[in-house]
Amino acid sequence: MHLFQIRRTLRNLPRYREIIQVLLKFGFNNILNRIKILHVLGGGRFFLFRKRLFAQTSPPQRLRLALEELGPTFIKLGQMLSTRYDLLPLDYIEELRKLQDQVPPFPSHVAKALIENEFQKPLKTLFHSFEETPFAAASIAQVHRGKTHDGKWVIIKIQRPEIDLIIQKDLEILLDLAKLIVRYVPESHVFQPIEIVHEFSRWIRNELDFFQEGRNIERFRENFKSDNTISIPQVYWEWTTSKVLTLEFVQGISIQNVEALEKKGLDRKIIAKNFTHFILKQIFQHGFFHGDPHPGNIFVIEDNVICPLDFGLVGRLDPFLIHALGQMAMGLIEYDVDRMIRALLKMGMVQDEVDLLPLRLDLREYIDKYYQIPLYQLNMETLVRDMFAL
Repeated sequence: MHLFQIRRTLRNLPRYREIIQVLLKFGFNNILNRIKILHVLGGGRFFLFRKRLFAQTSPPQRLRLALEELGPTFIKLGQMLSTRYDLLPLDYIEELRKLQDQVPPFPSHVAKALIENEFQKPLKTLFHSFEETPFAAASIAQVHRGKTHDGKWVIIKIQRPEIDLIIQKDLEILLDLAKLIVRYVPESHVFQPIEIVHEFSRWIRNELDFFQEGRNIERFRENFKSDNTISIPQVYWEWTTSKVLTLEFVQGISIQNVEALEKKGLDRKIIAKNFTHFILKQIFQHGFFHGDPHPGNIFVIEDNVICPLDFGLVGRLDPFLIHALGQMAMGLIEYDVDRMIRALLKMGMVQDEVDLLPLRLDLREYIDKYYQIPLYQLNMETLVRDMFAL
C-alpha cells in the first residue's frame, strides 16, 4: 500500500469503524468477513459485539435500513442502485426505492451565512425577502423561498455546509471496499463493483455542482421550449453559484397527490399522457433524460402541464442506443418478437448463444401485457422493469 493510501486510510479510520459497525448491526457480517475488512482494520471483536440479527427482516430491508443510517452518501448510492434493474433483483429495487432522503433542516442563519459567503454580499442586497422556514430539507441541500428586488418569487437551493467533504471521505472508503470485494469475492465481477463506485462518484459530484444542475435545466428548457405540455423552471444565473441555485418559483401540485389534483379540476388521464410523453421524448428524441423522475420531483400546474424539478441527476443516450430502444418500442407496438430480439442483441442485453425459444415465449408474454394499452394507462417504470426481468 502506498504511503498516500496509508495516510488516507488512517485519516478515514473513524468513519470506517462507523460504517462497519452499522453493517454488522444489520447482519452483513458474512460479506465483511469474506473481504477480511475486520482483520485489516483490527479489533474485529470490538465490532462484533455490535452485531444484531434481524430474524424478521428481509435482506433488502436490512440493506435499506443500513444505508439510511449511514447517511447522505449511502442514501444516494441506494437511490442510484434502485434504478439499476440490470444489476439488482426486483425485491432489492423496490426496497431501495423507499429510501428516505429527508433530514432535519440546518438553521436559517447558517443558510443565510452560506449565501452571503458565496456572493460576498449581504443577503438584503441580493434578495428583497428570504423565508426563514425551508420548503424542504434533504441530505445535500435545503430549499428556501425568496423574493428578488424586482418582485420575482424564487426558490433558493442551498448546499449543506461541508457536505462535499463528507461525501469525498465516503467515496474514498467505498472505492476501498469495492477493491476488497473484487479481490476476495470472485463472483462479484458480474456486478463490476469498482465501475459502480466510479459511476456513482461522477453522479454525485455532478449533483454537488449547482452550476451543472443549472446547465442541465437550461438544456431541458431548450429541448421542451415548443412543447406546451411541459414546463421547465427558469434559472436565475445572477443568484447562482456552485453551491447556491436560484430558480423560478413554481406553484404546483405533486403528481402523487391525487386528491389535490382532482380538487383542482385537473385531468388524471391527460396528466398521465403528458408524463408518458415527457419520458418518451427525452429518450427517443433528445437522448438526454431526467435521472430521478420519482413522484416527489414531478409537479403538475395549470392545464395539466408537467413541471419536473430537481435536475441534479441526468442521463445521456448515444444514437446507437436510442435506435436500439426505438426498435424495442416498435417491436412492442407492432407485436414483432424478432425485431425485439434483434434490438436486445444489439444492446448486449442478450448474448448470441442464448436459447431463443424460451426468450421468444417470454417476449410474447411481455408484449401481451402491454400490447395496445392506451398511452395514459402505460406505466413506463413497470414496462422497463419487466423488460429487465426477462
